[in-house]
Parts: sequence; C-alpha cells; structure tokens
Amino acid sequence: MYDSVTIASRNNTALWNQTIQYHADHPKDTTTLYRLHATGECTLNGRTYVALPTHVDVSNRDVKRKYNLL
Repeated sequence: MYDSVTIASRNNTALWNQTIQYHADHPKDTTTLYRLHATGECTLNGRTYVALPTHVDVSNRDVKRKYNLL
C-alpha cells in the first residue's frame, strides 16, 4: 500500500517510467492509501498500472472490467 506522494515519486523513476495512472473515479488524495494493479493496457514504456484505493474490491467482476485489470 502506498500513499500518493510515494506513488508520484516512484512513477518518475526509470523502473516505472510514468506507467502508474489514477482513474477519474478515484483521484489523488494525500490521506488515502492505494494499491497498484496491473491492467491489460501497455505502451512503449511498459505495462500500465492503475492506483486504486485499498477499499476497492478488485475481485468484483464489474471492477475488473471497468479498470481492465488482469
């Protein structure tokens, strides 16, 4: 679990290379903890990850479809 400050600093490293995204339904918030989830999308920089708050149930079929989670 990461906060938005940690995610922002990691997103700027060569390993992540700007591949971490926030979704409009869950904008960045400094008090919320997030988990990174791999999506089915990729760019020339690599696989895209989405940062979702920890309370989001990623085992739900609708959530998987909405965020294109693997």
